[in-house]
Amino acid sequence: MRASRRHKAHPWARALAVTITSALTVTLLQGTPALGDDPDEAREKRRPKTQDVASTPVVEQEGQPTPLEHTKGYGETFRPKAAWPKAGSATVDLAGSKKRSALSSAKAGSLPVRVGPAKGMTRSAMAAVTPTRAKVDVLSHAAAQKAGIDGLLLKVARADSGTTNGKVSVEVDYAAFAQAYGGDWAQRLRLVELPACALTTPEAAKCQTVTPLKTDNNVREQKLTADVAALPAAKAPLLAAAAAPSGGSGSYTATSLAPSASWQVAGQTGGFTWQYPLRVPPAVAGPSPQLGLGYNSASTDGRTASSNNQTSWIGEGFDLSAGYIERSYRSCTEDGHDEAGSQKYDLCWHSDNATMNFGGRAGELVKKGKDEWRLKQDDGTRIERKYDGFNSDNNDEYWVVTTTDGTRYHFGKGKRESEAADTENTGATFEVPVGFLFLTQAVERPFVVMKSIGWEVRPSRVRSAAMSPMAGETLKSWPEKPARGALLAFAGHSRSLPQ
Repeated sequence: MRASRRHKAHPWARALAVTITSALTVTLLQGTPALGDDPDEAREKRRPKTQDVASTPVVEQEGQPTPLEHTKGYGETFRPKAAWPKAGSATVDLAGSKKRSALSSAKAGSLPVRVGPAKGMTRSAMAAVTPTRAKVDVLSHAAAQKAGIDGLLLKVARADSGTTNGKVSVEVDYAAFAQAYGGDWAQRLRLVELPACALTTPEAAKCQTVTPLKTDNNVREQKLTADVAALPAAKAPLLAAAAAPSGGSGSYTATSLAPSASWQVAGQTGGFTWQYPLRVPPAVAGPSPQLGLGYNSASTDGRTASSNNQTSWIGEGFDLSAGYIERSYRSCTEDGHDEAGSQKYDLCWHSDNATMNFGGRAGELVKKGKDEWRLKQDDGTRIERKYDGFNSDNNDEYWVVTTTDGTRYHFGKGKRESEAADTENTGATFEVPVGFLFLTQAVERPFVVMKSIGWEVRPSRVRSAAMSPMAGETLKSWPEKPARGALLAFAGHSRSLPQ
């Protein structure tokens, strides 16, 4: 049996045991606090007291208070300022334009106009058409308004001994009157050409022809640049800085056609509709006209920056229209006619299309047969196109709309049956000249295709002017045509209408 070995305790272990035993004994002997003692109250007694500081009253001193700069003019209506140039004239020397080092334009005295040689031409061609001197006349703003121009009116003519038609580049600085109007007027500015008679007889139809020029509008520098004809003073036309009917922010043409017309209002959209019938004199025999105001709060929801966002003539959301059928045309530049001249800004035919807005029915028309159409969202309404009307169209075109209750509405017919039966025309057809692009093959060069444009007067919009119920009576109305300028703007057209 192996003897057991006893270990000898180290002195440091004995001392550690004594220290731990003492600490535990002191902790266990501590008593619990009495129930009456509040720890929060004791803590509050130990917290340092807040020092009371006597306040000094503010005494108003003499003097005016200084207003804050960022609140200056707050709440006031913003009124754009326009400083129209005063009438004046100046002569520009262009004798150095034949040199390569003198291709820059020269300022016409104190006028906001610069004149130089035409752009994009060779030296020989530029020397042949650039006059040695050019005279610039800026007319007063009152004269421009008399001519029907809301912008700047000026005249550029050659002032040398030449009698041929020259060509120069004109730059107009419109910074002084860029804020004259709203609706992004400055962004829609362009240079246009008017007949000289627009100053003397602006009410004449031949003096209202506006020919847009190919213009570069530098909105950042607020300058318009275009190449114009430099004719002798007796033959020189007028130039104007006027706004186009549409621009990058939308269309401002005088038409009520908008995509929102085909929208439907459901109960969950919150759209509010309201009808207010108007009393009209009773008819002696036959049907009486029904006239009323219609309001739809959701009618503006479909308007975007690219559509016509003008309100109707009775207010936003209201409608008081007899209805119309409209055909859309496109610019001749999109139809391949890119030659120089005013014709490329006119309207050209591109497809047989139609859009109707009438009696709560609105939308695109779909061709069912040769002359039979239906609404894209067909509700049973029958739409026919006929060619025996009495209007200024090239083929006497008009439309007949038959609703589901048997009532027939005539759009653009002009008269009822014949000249003898009805001597007064309703004038419900709005026509514009429309170009048709013809492709002809040259005889001498059989592989060359030549393009030419032929013009015809075609309807752009026809309005409802006659109603025939099932009993056979007829109700006629005479819709008022818009003014010539409004009709041209409505059609987006630059040529005058035929008389």
